[in-house]
Amino acid sequence: MDNLVAYLQDGFMYVGIVVTAATAIVAALEKVAEVTPTTKDDEYIGKAKQWLGFVSAILDKVSVWDAKK
Repeated sequence: MDNLVAYLQDGFMYVGIVVTAATAIVAALEKVAEVTPTTKDDEYIGKAKQWLGFVSAILDKVSVWDAKK
């Protein structure tokens, strides 16, 4: 049982790291997309931001720490 808990904790930690890195990458790409004249890249950035928001909301629901306190 202890191994399962440790495995789940490690898994959520790695998911958090990936989401944080993806958020930084999308933020940088958003700055680049503002400069380009096309809107196709803006649509992709919007979809990526929507997906990251969804994953962040799920991670908040399963979080051990209560950020509201």
